[in-house]
Amino acid sequence: MEISAAVLKRVEQLLKEKKMTFYALENKSSIQHGTMSAFRYGKTKNITLRTIMQLCIGLDMSLTEFLEDPIFKFENFNLE
Repeated sequence: MEISAAVLKRVEQLLKEKKMTFYALENKSSIQHGTMSAFRYGKTKNITLRTIMQLCIGLDMSLTEFLEDPIFKFENFNLE
């Protein structure tokens, strides 16, 4: 799995839990619409730490909280 795909799955999970839309997250995190759209539809292959941190702001959580999910275990990624 690619890191950007794992981040997307985590965001989708959190949006569902928080009953929040991508549009609301976009506004709350100050991520540009084009960037959010590319991320949401899997067109982003290399997500930056800055974008992940902005997502965390929009989700009202720390980076550590965001990354403390089993989806981010090393064995889930091909890092070669």
